[in-house]
Amino acid sequence: MGKMICDDVIRWAAVSMLVLGVMFGVGGDLYGQRTGRRERQRSITKQNMTSWESEHYKVYTNLEREAVEKYVEHLDEVYEAYIEFFAGYDVRKSGRNNAYLFATRQDMLNFLKRQGIDARHAGAMFVPGWGVDGLVVTVEGWSESGTMGVLRHEAFHQAAHQFMGDRLPTWMNEGLAEYFDTSWFVEGRFVEGVVDMDRVRSMRDAVKRGAFIRLDDLFKMTNEKWAKNMRKRVGGRRARVSSKMQGGKHQYTQSWLVVHFFMQHEKQAVRDAFEKYLRVIGRGRTHRQAYASAFNGVKMRDLERYWVDYVMGLGFDDFGEMQLETLFLGEMVWELFKKHGQTGGGEGGAGGGLLWQGESVLKEEMRRLKFEMNVKMDRIGEKRFTTKDEDVWWYQGKDGEKYRYEFEIQEGGAGYQEVWISAKEMEPAVRFKVFAKGANHEGMRFEMLYDWDGFGDLAVVEEAEEIVEVAGRDERRRR
Repeated sequence: MGKMICDDVIRWAAVSMLVLGVMFGVGGDLYGQRTGRRERQRSITKQNMTSWESEHYKVYTNLEREAVEKYVEHLDEVYEAYIEFFAGYDVRKSGRNNAYLFATRQDMLNFLKRQGIDARHAGAMFVPGWGVDGLVVTVEGWSESGTMGVLRHEAFHQAAHQFMGDRLPTWMNEGLAEYFDTSWFVEGRFVEGVVDMDRVRSMRDAVKRGAFIRLDDLFKMTNEKWAKNMRKRVGGRRARVSSKMQGGKHQYTQSWLVVHFFMQHEKQAVRDAFEKYLRVIGRGRTHRQAYASAFNGVKMRDLERYWVDYVMGLGFDDFGEMQLETLFLGEMVWELFKKHGQTGGGEGGAGGGLLWQGESVLKEEMRRLKFEMNVKMDRIGEKRFTTKDEDVWWYQGKDGEKYRYEFEIQEGGAGYQEVWISAKEMEPAVRFKVFAKGANHEGMRFEMLYDWDGFGDLAVVEEAEEIVEVAGRDERRRR
């Protein structure tokens, strides 16, 4: 199983969709009364949507093609990674996959209702069959990076169905989808193992109160039981950041953390056992058969204890920690921009611009600055930093060694300069740019650039390879 590899109400085979996705009786009638007028005003079908074929997808959208091409490109790249993840499995369906991208959530609901699917509790889904047979996503309500994450999640379900049919247990299907949704996707590869500390803290609270799902129950949970919890609103993604959760409310978070335990464990034997478990499941064996084959006599209560210890000891992953630290260092540079100015027409010129005095002066002034702040980033969480913390100046490289962040000042053109903060020994290597223009600091821009092969001379690396949104956590709808 290679290292490569979205919430919804419908993730499983069409027969199980009846349990969750299609709701009849009074509820359905009321829904029809509420939305009938709007549906008549906006009747969306495959035939009247814009469509085209990409490398792996047949795309349908009621948006302008130019507005969604970036998402389709992301889907193609991600699907390549999923093909590698499922290497060795037989493809059950050839040809391109269907992808539906809608301008608004109501557009999506109207389209699905025409197919007999009530998706009022969904923000995105993968629907096998039902005249849809594809992933269905709305871009409304999410940032660009949030939409990308949803696409990764749903695309995993699609790939799992293509390679394994409905054999994956629900907890594993959702856990793996959450795992890759949460990961960073950089230059065609996944940076796996991202730790969302908000979710970890909520899980720890549940463990302390004995309110989590026992692993034996989670592993044996049927699609119907999962769907029942969803209908009770105890299994949705919105619940994942609550500290008052009990039982099924932790379905998504716990499934993600169980997969995280297996995929990121320091012991190769644990990672190999999960790979074997997945492959035996893929051959159509039951959970009991697969567990006995892969875990070689390890009792479930012992596995649960190992998992609890893992969750209680989790901290920020190295890549996530590095990104939070570079954001903090970038904010410090910006504070110095505001305090000292950054232009001046040469060393010691008018205004005494700080940056004209070089990197050593910049770092010295940064260390003198009494500065602290909470830093947030999408998919990671929040952490408080202070200039008194010596660790903020260092990061852990791919070899496990500690390295200092490097600073470089570059002239970005007439009237402005840039400060680059680099972590060259990270995998992928990272450069973080802080940009300010004019003596009055007109505007600021952050850019995060990545390179899997490492950066050479910083002065010749092309800009804008990847931009990371850093304006707080992504507020997603409950899917």
